Amino acid sequence: MLDTRSAGCAVIFPGQGAQRPAMGERWRDTAQWRIVGEVSEWTGYDIAELVLRTGEQRLRNTDSAQLSIFTMSLMAMDYLIEHRMIGRVHACAGHSLGEYTALVAAGAISARAGARLVAARGAAMRTATGQRPGTMAAILGASGAVVEEFTAAARSDGAQVWVANVNGPRQVVVSGTVDGVEAVARAARESRLKVVRIAVDGAFHTPLMAAAAPQLRAALDNVEFRATGTAVGANVDAGL
Repeated sequence: MLDTRSAGCAVIFPGQGAQRPAMGERWRDTAQWRIVGEVSEWTGYDIAELVLRTGEQRLRNTDSAQLSIFTMSLMAMDYLIEHRMIGRVHACAGHSLGEYTALVAAGAISARAGARLVAARGAAMRTATGQRPGTMAAILGASGAVVEEFTAAARSDGAQVWVANVNGPRQVVVSGTVDGVEAVARAARESRLKVVRIAVDGAFHTPLMAAAAPQLRAALDNVEFRATGTAVGANVDAGL
């Protein structure tokens, strides 16, 4: 096993779909639990309620999911640092929401600013999902080009579905309306590919989320970003 205490490392933070009920239970008696109170104070959300007692269905709401995962990620990172389980972090990245956690971990924005941005992002996206509901699914075993063909065929039949994330050469996420994602999932299964549903309530990373942009842009305009010696990977273009 690599001893990361003496080696440089990179940290990747999760996005929506990683949440689960009672995921904060094991952290209640740790020093990191203070972060739950801090995020609650900064955002006005009861984070303890979200990570201890909220059921699966409500936790899928984008605002609840984003703040819960953001808080849990901060606690995990704080634990690794406190117990000297990692060495110097040279780079941070994250899946969608996780990019905000990465910016905090890299020191580009404060934890307070990150929490407030995530709260604003979640609220804006929940409004958009209320107007244009949707879902997402991962297609495993196919290239991005193949999945693009699936989505193009579905759109030619009137469906609203797009490639949303290219997580790797053989893991591609599609997003759109429930019917649109099901059309692509059906084509993938017919091609003997594995389909994994993602526990989200919106068509994230698609034109159906356009209504969230103005509110998030206003929140971003109020945040000061600092130069940092730690690289942060951007989701939009994979740049640092």
